[in-house]
Amino acid sequence: MKRFSRRLFGKGGQRASGGGSSAKSDAQLQSESKRIVRFQGVALVFLSKVRDDVHSGEAARGVELVVAKEDLSEAVKAGATIRRDGTSPDGSFFGEVAYVDGAVEFQDAQVRPKARADWTTEDVAEQHVLTLTHRQRAFMLDKIPQVFVGPLFKGVFVSQARQCRFGDLVAALEHHFRGRDPAKVFVWLDVFSANQPLLARPDKDLPDEVVAEREALLASGLHAAIQRFDERLIFFDKWNNPAPLQRSWCVWEILGALSGEHRDLRPVFAPGQDDAFLEVLLDHPDKVTQAVADIDTRKATCFKAEDKAMITREIERTLTQGFVTLNAVILASLRDWLAEITHAAVDKSRATEGRSTKHARVCACAGYFCWSQGAMEQALRHFVEALEIGRETLGDRHPNVATWLNNIAAVYKAQGKYDEALRYYEEALEIERESLGDRHPFVATTLNNIAQVYFSQGKYDEALRFFEEALEIGRETQGDRHPNVATRLNNIAGVHNARATTLFGIGGMYNSQGKHNEALRYFEEALEINREKLGDKHHFVAATLNKIGWVHRAREEWSDALAFFEEALAIWLERLGADHQDTKDAKKSVEECKEHL
Repeated sequence: MKRFSRRLFGKGGQRASGGGSSAKSDAQLQSESKRIVRFQGVALVFLSKVRDDVHSGEAARGVELVVAKEDLSEAVKAGATIRRDGTSPDGSFFGEVAYVDGAVEFQDAQVRPKARADWTTEDVAEQHVLTLTHRQRAFMLDKIPQVFVGPLFKGVFVSQARQCRFGDLVAALEHHFRGRDPAKVFVWLDVFSANQPLLARPDKDLPDEVVAEREALLASGLHAAIQRFDERLIFFDKWNNPAPLQRSWCVWEILGALSGEHRDLRPVFAPGQDDAFLEVLLDHPDKVTQAVADIDTRKATCFKAEDKAMITREIERTLTQGFVTLNAVILASLRDWLAEITHAAVDKSRATEGRSTKHARVCACAGYFCWSQGAMEQALRHFVEALEIGRETLGDRHPNVATWLNNIAAVYKAQGKYDEALRYYEEALEIERESLGDRHPFVATTLNNIAQVYFSQGKYDEALRFFEEALEIGRETQGDRHPNVATRLNNIAGVHNARATTLFGIGGMYNSQGKHNEALRYFEEALEINREKLGDKHHFVAATLNKIGWVHRAREEWSDALAFFEEALAIWLERLGADHQDTKDAKKSVEECKEHL
């Protein structure tokens, strides 16, 4: 059931007060929507049987589904599922596509078979549930033995996207509830607990009283109903860019689960997704971080454009900063979920691999993920374990040991423990110079890291010396247009700007105009390279815009400063969310500039 709830938040992020649906009894909530949805689940053992019957052919007997390999019409695009119904006199085939009027004609070469194991929840709804219920316009709950139907609001509410494989959904639930009697675990899924014959029909074809009832349900609050269940789950078909986050109705359900009294929503993953996540984490940990940052519920879609518009209006109306706030809530939970998988992967590796270099690599990658999400103590724990094993298995002078020293130093730097950070960075630099040579890019990276610590301590001369050596090596080894070069130009400009800002703070701003100009020159070159190489919405672009804003602020060029701060803020809101410190700092800068205009 993918329908609106009552207003959940007022502007400013406060829950709407008054006699909302949260004050209604279970019976009232059910009574208002009795023809549209029943807030009763079905036993997990029943779901397993439906899965098995669909896969074996016992359910939806004789139904053959195919998938279009190319666009067949304006309404039937590549990827559409077609039920093959028969053969035309000319030897072509014809069939039906859900929500498309009339028969669809196609050639055998234009489609591929859709194995029953690949049937989606939507396929099960169309080919099995509707077959049993459409004539009576009834609920699937009425067509199964009542021993498999749960009590009102008992069991688990599951949010899921119906284009995912039904078998994967059931397998994920079986895994989650392993050890419990599946006959006593009741699961609410819209495909079984909503009136599919009514939901499948356009509003114009429904009696007025049914439309009114549905509107009453929307006004009364699906969110309140979600909160009544004993547990709330969300099914992820993939760990990265999962289907529910691409569907607007699912996003609305997620918000209801995360924003209510209980504020809990547990993920269940399709089989193999834990291993898929670990594989990416080990080979490309930066891609894990990027995948999390790329989640944007504004891109979620609906079958009907008007539904998408409705959801968008409601989110923007009821949430402070609209989708920015919604993304922040969902991303925070997604990070927690992935962190759980990460820690479990480390425990599993420790048990199976022992104190091996392979396990050290797992620890290091887990540490990187935790560090990238701001979980510094967890990151430090994983990095220290990797370093200890690395010293044992590779020796004290191995380049990997230098990498893990760098990682630990990065955590200490983030925690403001600069002396500890320098100690680890300096040991890493010594190992890298010895094992890789003085002009290696890794040496440049560590030089840059050391410079950043000195910069944070206000030791600008030392910082500038290390930044400039890192820049020189970078130009030699990676070329003048590499993003790393842009970063180091940024850093050097930052030193000059910090000097100028310090002078400004003690009344010497007008004597430091030359420093401001020098800072701007470096920042502008860095901004040009970052836009060219990384795109307009990258975090580094926002960081550079922010630094340029600070230069203009130091010169009391408030309008120019405001323009750069606002552009940086817009990027950070989109990429990092409203709760990230960079976003908060940029918002504060915008507000302060406006006070001077």
